[in-house]
Amino acid sequence: MRLFWAGMIFGAGYVLGRPEGRAKLAELSKRPEVTQLRQRATSTVCSGAKTGQQQLAHAAHTVNDKASEKLPSRTASGSGAVTEPADARRGLRLPSFPRRGARPDTSTMPAVGPVETAT
Repeated sequence: MRLFWAGMIFGAGYVLGRPEGRAKLAELSKRPEVTQLRQRATSTVCSGAKTGQQQLAHAAHTVNDKASEKLPSRTASGSGAVTEPADARRGLRLPSFPRRGARPDTSTMPAVGPVETAT
């Protein structure tokens, strides 16, 4: 099957590389069937993009709702004082990873080996 596709790609490149082939392609692209297919493909892509945006907005809204339920409540005075301990919020933080360039030099670190114990 790969050989078939390679042949098709080679043939298409050959046809499009010649002036007669480019003229024939321009002629075929003006046919009503091609225009209709192009419009249908455009509308399919647009509707898919809109559906994706709606799903993303719904998912973001759901995540925001769940996150706001987990956040500690504020006091009635509006002072912003947190009524729950800070440890309760620790689960909402993203993990942090060291930067790629900030690695310690391995030659200065002591070698880790088996520990001998006196018996």
